[in-house]
Amino acid sequence: MSDACGCGSTEPREQGAEEEEREPQRLWQVSELRFAAAAGIGQVHADLRPQDKSAIVADMRRARPTAMVGDGVNDAPALAVADAGIAMGAIGTDVAIETADVALMGEDLRHLPQALAHARRSRAIMLQNVGLSLALIGVLIPLAAFGVLGLAAVVAVHELAEIVVIGNGVRAGRAKPLPLAQQVSPALAPATAGA
Repeated sequence: MSDACGCGSTEPREQGAEEEEREPQRLWQVSELRFAAAAGIGQVHADLRPQDKSAIVADMRRARPTAMVGDGVNDAPALAVADAGIAMGAIGTDVAIETADVALMGEDLRHLPQALAHARRSRAIMLQNVGLSLALIGVLIPLAAFGVLGLAAVVAVHELAEIVVIGNGVRAGRAKPLPLAQQVSPALAPATAGA
């Protein structure tokens, strides 16, 4: 008879040993549920094998675009399946970092919404720049073609517009630093075996 960890023990297990094995797992599940509730997460999947994680991400991906955040070898298959795989770089394994689309270089998950907001802002600025450039060229070409503006004036206006576009693009590089992390609430702290 083999035990749950696959060690192949043939000796009968003591009744209390199985209960002791379940206790740490139950404590982690309680802390996971507390953390999820505090973060507004309604559905929690924990203690999954890599193929189970991949299957869940694939199911979620059928309904909507899905991101997966992970840090270990066991997360790599799910990171690859997700629309956006995000590895926690400072604590992640090389496999997870290489598989992911994005690697956050830190343990602070608050960087994730900050990175998403920065990407959205950068995309909006890029679209502004493309729109301004296309509009300007759409106006300058007919003015030059009909002789309203000479070549030197068209080039000068175009170069000034490029300076505006570059200045606007510089805004995309700015990011607000995160405030210092606050202490973990006792309600979210992992329960200990002695508690």
